[in-house]
Amino acid sequence: MKYFLPILSLLIITFSPRISAQSLVITEIMYNVPGSDTLEYIELYNNSGGILSLNGYTFTNGIVFDFPDMQMAAEEFLVLARDADAVNNAFGISAMQWTSGGLNNGGEAITIRDNLGLIADTVRYRTIGPWPTGPINPDGDGASIVLCNPFLDNNIGSNWIGAGENTGVIVDNVELLGHPGSGCPLVDISPPIPFNAIAYQADEVTICFNEIVNASAENSANYSGLGNITNAVLPNDGDKVVLSLQTPLQDFVPTDITIQNVQDATGNPMTGQVVLTVTWIPGGPTRDLVISEINYNPPDTSDILEFIEIYNNSGQTLNLFETEISDGIDFVFPDFELDDGEFVVVANDAFSFNEAFGFTPFEWTDGNLNNGGERIAITNHVGFLVDEVDYGDMDDENWPDEPDGGGASLSLCPVWADNADEANWIAATTPTGVMVEMIEIFANPGVEDTSCGVNVTELPESQFVLYPNPANDQVFIEMEIMGDYELVAFDLVGRRIFSEQFSGINHEVTTSDLSAGTYWFRIAQSDDKSNQVVKKLVILK
Repeated sequence: MKYFLPILSLLIITFSPRISAQSLVITEIMYNVPGSDTLEYIELYNNSGGILSLNGYTFTNGIVFDFPDMQMAAEEFLVLARDADAVNNAFGISAMQWTSGGLNNGGEAITIRDNLGLIADTVRYRTIGPWPTGPINPDGDGASIVLCNPFLDNNIGSNWIGAGENTGVIVDNVELLGHPGSGCPLVDISPPIPFNAIAYQADEVTICFNEIVNASAENSANYSGLGNITNAVLPNDGDKVVLSLQTPLQDFVPTDITIQNVQDATGNPMTGQVVLTVTWIPGGPTRDLVISEINYNPPDTSDILEFIEIYNNSGQTLNLFETEISDGIDFVFPDFELDDGEFVVVANDAFSFNEAFGFTPFEWTDGNLNNGGERIAITNHVGFLVDEVDYGDMDDENWPDEPDGGGASLSLCPVWADNADEANWIAATTPTGVMVEMIEIFANPGVEDTSCGVNVTELPESQFVLYPNPANDQVFIEMEIMGDYELVAFDLVGRRIFSEQFSGINHEVTTSDLSAGTYWFRIAQSDDKSNQVVKKLVILK
């Protein structure tokens, strides 16, 4: 049984730069067995992505052996041994016996040529660094040397390791370590795949990968088609890179981005180029589904009242079939339609939730929300990221304390705000009358928090005047009450654009740096953020 992670043959055919002469890979060598050399062996791996004929293949260095007319299946291993009977009896495999020769204890070249006389693979192994020398020394102490990732260059010693798997085979009171005929346990050999490009700003593009990538993603030379990239940054989650552009994208014009040479966290490189298309839409991409409430640590030890609320922000009815919630918990939606502006709730225990809040939610399949904070992600039916929140607990000063065991849920306020900004989350203020462990639950599953109703309702002009509207380079604010205020401007997606403090009744705001579009202006008293109002502003250019 092989333990390499599965590789999609489609990806190999489409992107792999290997040619047929490199499809056969030497992946394990037992070159210096304690005592007798009868258990020497060489392991080969079919890395071609398809059936590989070995008819006419031959060893020209290291050992003597001509392959018969035979085939190897994709991802299949083949073991050649100095003494096939001895190796088969010792390891319980079916090895083939080479014709003559033995492996040099001091290191040598092993070369295989194909039916055209071209080198199929060659390895010159050594007994000193960077070739493996421990923790169990392959040079006489019982371990084989192993290439865990067949995509890596097997002539670089640091790409090999000393085997660590016990075989139960004892020779001269030394147990042999190796795994002839199978790959390294649970080794990631799959290359990273960029699958989406998003423009949240005209001068900023986010590239999303299917797994965590390393610092190679911050090399701007790995991206072309965007002009000069002034900066490339990996956020903490590590599966996306944010590219800053010297020249902003043009409005509504699709732009192709070519991506190459990015490696995943284990060093597996992309196996070719991938072209993605990004389009900047003024006002930014609207998130269709928004994580809007999280009850991650209710005041009970069983966590049965945990839930996640999702808001439809798309402007239309959405069918959530095969939409998945992951990372925090596991749940895949059935065939279910969510109307525009409505909420859906997924809970840990649907029965207990119904008893507490009076309606039946979906019940997630597995997992619990982490009391210390974690990432929750929503992906659509084709695996594209739709929304994500990385929430924190009371130990994170940027997040409210009460949701961490104090009885309140985390509530996005207002629901159109950017849920990646901690400042837009509050401890829920809606009393439910539900008592758990002598603590009342404050939550609002299925509706917006009661305090947020004020936040998104435009108050009468007599209380808050914003003019001119539409505006161009500046606007004026007139407050009814003298005081100290904080103004925060958001775009329609809920991203914070800027903020400023002012005192008194009248205030002038410079808007010349804002692009044409629609914005929200939120004003709150500096010492009481719960008393706040919002108005919509249109900027013309």
